[in-house]
Amino acid sequence: MNDFKSYLLETQVLATKRTNMIHFQDMKPLEFIQFLKEIRTVMHGRMRGLKTVMKIDGLGARFGKSEDGRVFFEGSRTGPVFDDKSFSNYARAKGSNDEIIARAEHYDNILQVFKNGRFMKAVPADRKVICEVFYNPMAEESETGITFVTIEYDKKVLGSLMSIMPYQVTVASTGERAWDELSILKHLYEESTPEIRIIDPQLSMGLVDINTFIDPITALGPKSIEALSSRKAEDKPLRDNVIQVVNRVKGALADYLLDHPEIVGKFKLGPNIEGIVLHIHGKTYKITTPEFKEAIRAKSEAYNVA
Repeated sequence: MNDFKSYLLETQVLATKRTNMIHFQDMKPLEFIQFLKEIRTVMHGRMRGLKTVMKIDGLGARFGKSEDGRVFFEGSRTGPVFDDKSFSNYARAKGSNDEIIARAEHYDNILQVFKNGRFMKAVPADRKVICEVFYNPMAEESETGITFVTIEYDKKVLGSLMSIMPYQVTVASTGERAWDELSILKHLYEESTPEIRIIDPQLSMGLVDINTFIDPITALGPKSIEALSSRKAEDKPLRDNVIQVVNRVKGALADYLLDHPEIVGKFKLGPNIEGIVLHIHGKTYKITTPEFKEAIRAKSEAYNVA
């Protein structure tokens, strides 16, 4: 549905641009070194109280109301949709296969949940909520868990129909951050029910000291850092050694942050997680667990074999 937005004629609601996260474990060596330098310079190597959010393996979405109060639902690539059956009508018009049409019909049903949901009274006109959605009819259930994409979550803590994890509230018509965001989020959490759970994805961060990870990078020295940008054959052994050191520190720091007891609330949806998201100096860093990476790799291999 990449060109779904061109299918719509709505102008009251601005489509949300996708946010690019920095994949922590995939940072280039120089990028990671600069990251650690900033943490040491600005925070003296100790992170505390940073905005930290659960990375959730669900459906990235938005919902809200236009300036005239009409409810809409917006997928990660669709733009805002107001009209019933728009998703499936579009899929059929494109000549999509049965699997894509069935998925589009789920989107139609999700729109109806938002149109009829009591919790929508917490959202004023001209507001958009950026969120992750777990819609149970699109999931695979077992006796103990429920899987929406890759991660199995504890279904006892989720809604029997849907779970919504709201991150942010914007002005629907302009895309600007809403001044009443905190009030809207508070009222949304208060509207949570057993059928439709509205769950706070925010985590709390206490003191996280990472100086022991910064020290070996600082010890590399200017010559080693310069070798990272060199393409001279004689610099290759040093460059390879520096890359090895940086990658080892980066991997160890990622594991340290994922497991750190001062980052609280990671397991509110069950013992399995995709990862965490850190907001630092206007940048967003995604750290994913080794288990999630392995699950994605296995899923990709199975798909390619099929």
